[in-house]
Amino acid sequence: MIRDLDAATAHHPLDRKLLVCPTMGEGRELLRALAVRGRSWLGWEPTTPRGLALDLVGPRLAADGLSLADAFGEEAAIDPALDAALEHAPRALRELGDAPGFRQAVAGAVSALRLAGVDAAALRASPSSNEAVRDLLAGVLERYGARLAERGLVDTAEVLDRA
Repeated sequence: MIRDLDAATAHHPLDRKLLVCPTMGEGRELLRALAVRGRSWLGWEPTTPRGLALDLVGPRLAADGLSLADAFGEEAAIDPALDAALEHAPRALRELGDAPGFRQAVAGAVSALRLAGVDAAALRASPSSNEAVRDLLAGVLERYGARLAERGLVDTAEVLDRA
């Protein structure tokens, strides 16, 4: 990877260059490693897929009156969605609602499903070894999307989809 960055820097020493990495920290570390090799990182700009997508669709989101939800905004939308879905869940799942790590696990699953483009209808239509969990997640997905829309917010999955 460093050799590729080195070659791109040599061919385009003064041009703007985007380094898309999973995290900004990873991008900065790669550029630091480039500098350690004695190569200037002038013109390099680290970004993430989310940041790049937001740069592309940010003006359209603003024109539509939408804002990007931060982690707290996403949590504020998912918690009541989970609470509502748990009301209709079997007792065993309702009891898990307050267990350590359960909400984070559900939030992670919802995020992964949304990033994969799976909506509530597709999830409900899929075969499952645990229909109660599948239906709970589908209910959370449905309510979460509705809560974001009510608040004029979009999450990372929506930003990436629009980009």
